[in-house]
Amino acid sequence: MKGKHLTAFLLFLVICVGVLIVIDKKTERTDLGSYMTTNPFDKDMASYENVPDSLISHVESKQIRLNVSTPIAIDFMDGQLYLLADDFLQVINTDGKELKKVRLGEGATCMTVLKDKRVLVGFKDYVVLLNTELQVIKQSEPVENSIFSSIGSNGKLIFVADAGQKQVLIFDFNLKQKNEFKGESGVSDQHGFIVPSAHFDLAINNESELWVVNPGMHALQNYSDQGKLRGFWGKTSFEINGFSGCCNPFYIAFLSDGSIVTSEKGLVRIKIHEPSGLLRSVVAAPSSFTGEKKAPDVTIDEKNKVYALDFEKNLIRIFTPKNEP
Repeated sequence: MKGKHLTAFLLFLVICVGVLIVIDKKTERTDLGSYMTTNPFDKDMASYENVPDSLISHVESKQIRLNVSTPIAIDFMDGQLYLLADDFLQVINTDGKELKKVRLGEGATCMTVLKDKRVLVGFKDYVVLLNTELQVIKQSEPVENSIFSSIGSNGKLIFVADAGQKQVLIFDFNLKQKNEFKGESGVSDQHGFIVPSAHFDLAINNESELWVVNPGMHALQNYSDQGKLRGFWGKTSFEINGFSGCCNPFYIAFLSDGSIVTSEKGLVRIKIHEPSGLLRSVVAAPSSFTGEKKAPDVTIDEKNKVYALDFEKNLIRIFTPKNEP
């Protein structure tokens, strides 16, 4: 009988200990839940969406509604807008009237219009050159493991941002690959392009200088035609003069004086920076954008109007300088 009583007593102790452990764990979870609801690392993003009026340099003056399913890229040349969308390339005037349209087939990812109005179009792993009638006259060989996401030219060479291999490819106008570089310039601690997503942007300014976004470093970098780093600037910050998130700025373009226009995703905004990186003004504040917070593609005309391709609303939105007569 004593053995039975001892067994029952030990069983009772085990049950009591188990109950105490459960209560303790519940208390821990309650405390943790209370802590998590007041996460000190949470950002009050609303405070970063407000931009002082004194910083706003442009006003939205017009919108062009697009009759497309998937807009891809936009460029401007000599009073005309070039729109890459769905499986075609379209030329329209600034009132939205269609002037030309050609079907390219599926898979185009990026585009740039040359000064002579020929057009370079990038697909996932190859490039095509179109004449002024938008007919394909040359095509490059495909490049393995590539994701072409941006293309530009200084008139002598063609530069392609390859998000797949995290490098910039250099082609001649016969569309033969001549070189490539990964942003590893051998200076200080520069360790190459950090490309967290399948997007990687570059652009050429009016002085024929190549600028490449290093999105993971929130930086813009200036390179020679041979891929040597000449200079860079950037700032990681939620503040208006910096870039935040995994991969910003997302798109870049240039004003006539060499200032750099940047477009960001997440905390969506369009800004203008001096070539040195100093913030000059804001074209469009985050309050101008709604939806999934995609960065708009941007292009500029000769009067420094900013044309923003709004992927959320299927619009080309035109922002005009406030001081325009």
